[in-house]
Amino acid sequence: DYVFLLDISGSMADDGKLSLSRRSIDAFVEALEPADRFEVMTFNVKPSKLFAELAAATPDARQRASRFLASQEARGGTRLRPAMAEAYRYGDPDRVLNVVVLSDGMTEQVERQELMELIRARPGHARVFCIGVGNDVERPLLQRVADSAGGFAAFVSQQDDFTRQAAAFRRKVARPAASNVKLLFAGADVYDLEPQQMPDLFHGMPLRVYGRFKPGGPG
Repeated sequence: DYVFLLDISGSMADDGKLSLSRRSIDAFVEALEPADRFEVMTFNVKPSKLFAELAAATPDARQRASRFLASQEARGGTRLRPAMAEAYRYGDPDRVLNVVVLSDGMTEQVERQELMELIRARPGHARVFCIGVGNDVERPLLQRVADSAGGFAAFVSQQDDFTRQAAAFRRKVARPAASNVKLLFAGADVYDLEPQQMPDLFHGMPLRVYGRFKPGGPG
């Protein structure tokens, strides 16, 4: 199950971000399979739903999604938290809920704090993925949201191949490799690890861990 959250706040009018986001979601929706279900939701200060339910990825549903996206205009402020809370309502305990956020991450500090609290309180079967759109994007926030919610962040610009990006993105999302990853070290005193908490691993994604150890010796 997929819920696509599209940022249509005023900042998305710059640098062709909204147009880029529309094309990205169109490509992602085209990459879905018949057994998948999806919803498309836009947000600025409040969310707006397309289907108000999870729809099967049929040709008709894809066309409706494309028309809905084409009608959107960028205006207003940014509040991701209400849209995220609404997305969680689509959760089905028997299926994984993949919430995909397309945004530049330009939001107020207070909203960021509330959003992180909501991310930490997400349902156990939900994962959040962030796609940073355009060149002017708040990478650290989107990365932090995704890392804290069992997903990962990706970033797209006008020069990217949307069809290829969508296929690669869906391949990763659909093939989680390991969760609750922990590294154990023996024979060396290891400290200053980064990241401190290991992210979930998805197909084709490397895991890079940095740190220090003392004293030297076999480990």
